[in-house]
Amino acid sequence: MSDADISISNMASIVAGKLGERESTRWVLARPRLLQSSAVFWGMILLIQLGGWFGRICQTDVSPIIPSLGLGVAAVVILGVGYAFPAIVLGAFIGTLLLTGSVLGAAVDGLAQGGGAVLAAWLFLPIGDPGLPRLRDFFHFALTGVLGGAGFCTLLLFVASPLESESLSMIHAVETWLALSLGVLIFGTFSLFVFRRQDLRPPKLRGAYEMLLYSTLLAWLVYLLLTNPSLDEHGLLFLLAGCFLLALLVAIRFG
Repeated sequence: MSDADISISNMASIVAGKLGERESTRWVLARPRLLQSSAVFWGMILLIQLGGWFGRICQTDVSPIIPSLGLGVAAVVILGVGYAFPAIVLGAFIGTLLLTGSVLGAAVDGLAQGGGAVLAAWLFLPIGDPGLPRLRDFFHFALTGVLGGAGFCTLLLFVASPLESESLSMIHAVETWLALSLGVLIFGTFSLFVFRRQDLRPPKLRGAYEMLLYSTLLAWLVYLLLTNPSLDEHGLLFLLAGCFLLALLVAIRFG
């Protein structure tokens, strides 16, 4: 074998080694995202079951809060469409299928929640910071999540409802939009906090007691919301405003 052949062989080995190192580095960098995508998938299933439990407790056709969309919006904002969208759609599909037993309804819900999450993130990212460092960033996230994410999801469910047993009435559509919006405001903000910090422990003991206080208040508001299904508009508005302000406070203090 000539020196030229040996040189070409060495160069090929070096290039192959570099490519192998690059692929290995890509895999190492991608592993946290893949683990987070898996967490989003299982989280969507659990949160859809939680939303169904809320509906059964309140004995209403539409759950007072649908938390899964909030997780979906936060996942797309942080992980990107490539990692988050398949996990959202598959998780919502399986979660809804387990809850209702309807394959068509589960497919529509999966596409609705996945599309709503992508639209909300697409509207939010050019104008807001996912860390929510400023008050206006929180309002941008809330506005794009409520109008973009919850609005798109409700619209698709409303349009596709005649394909199932009965059409979704306008009243049920508004109730669904409110439930999705509340899920984005509360669980979306909390999910952003989890994705960004990756550590729920406040840095100081005072912060730990403060977080405990906020958690207790949120649990109390949700308890009132679930145990009083016959609230009038003023009472419902009071509880929703309390949850919204509490989510805002947590985002400002710990986001």
